[in-house]
Order: sequence, then C-alpha cells, then structure tokens
Amino acid sequence: MIGQSLWKVWAVRAAAAVLVLAAASPVSAQAKDPRWEAFGGYSFLSATGSDFPRGASHGVEGEIAFKVSRWFSAGFSVGAQFDTSDDLGLNFPGVKASSSVTQYLAVPRFIARTDRADFFAHALVGIAAGRTNLGGFSDSGFALGAGGGVDVRINRRLAVRGHMEILGGLVDIMETDVRAGAGLVIRLGR
Repeated sequence: MIGQSLWKVWAVRAAAAVLVLAAASPVSAQAKDPRWEAFGGYSFLSATGSDFPRGASHGVEGEIAFKVSRWFSAGFSVGAQFDTSDDLGLNFPGVKASSSVTQYLAVPRFIARTDRADFFAHALVGIAAGRTNLGGFSDSGFALGAGGGVDVRINRRLAVRGHMEILGGLVDIMETDVRAGAGLVIRLGR
C-alpha cells in the first residue's frame, strides 16, 4: 500500500510538471494538424488485492488514432503488462505466479489544442484478457475506462505523451486499476 500511495504522489507531481512546462513553453503557430497519430511507449497497471495473483505490472502500449475534427479523434489502443510474483502469501508457500494482462480498446478522445500542447480526455471500451500460469485465474472479458493526459509537441510531427486512466473489467486479474503511460506520438498526414 505504501508503494502505491508513493507512486500516486509522484504521478501527480509528474503530471503537474508536464502541465507547467506545456503552459510555459513558447508558442509557435501551427498550420494544419496532421490527421493520424501513432503512439508507443511504456505502460504501468496498478494492482489491488482483488487482482490476485497479479501484482503491479509493467509493459508496453500502442495506439493509432484518426483526427475526425480539431477537437475529436477516434483510435484503437493495445496494451500489455506483465508481472512475476514470488511470494503469494501464506496459502501459497513457494508458488511463483507469472501473469499478463492485455487490453484491446476503442478510444474516443476529446481534445483541447493549444500551440504547444494537446490536453485530452478519453473513454476506453473493449476487451481485456488476463493470463497466468495458475490456470483458474486466466480469463477475458469486457473492459471499460476513462482518463486523460497531455501531448507536448516537440515539433509538428513529434510529441511526448503522458496519460492516466481508471481501467476496469470483468477480468479476474484486472478489476479496477490505474493505468498510466508515457511515450512518443508520431503525427502523420497533411
């Protein structure tokens, strides 16, 4: 629990720092925004006791999105996080659990664009699959979430993204968790 609350404190600080940097950055006129965006980067998925036997998981995430208008885009996201737990508690002495959670999600996103950054809020809806070497805990099901983030432009074609969302599902090893990610956005088209 202490590790999770410390992580939340640092996540809030990092998000605040990105927002301050985006607001303080010099403005530059943008022509037309590119129509397509591809994101790739690191992904973290928190865990609670109800996610047994999975602990906090680290992995990767990718997304492709099409800009429908200046303030709305539609995308598809795939994320995969992995964990190995050596100590499952008193009821499972000496048992080692390897687990993974994969999400396949549609992402409608509302965007507030400025000259240097794009702030967004999004919903996530799709399917999640949880797998573990302890057979009874593996399943797949509906997943739903909501969150937001910021893309800070490096230039017209490249940005740095930070995002966080609450993600839940009808999957035993991914009940209601925080998913956070950071990485690069490549902007394509026009």
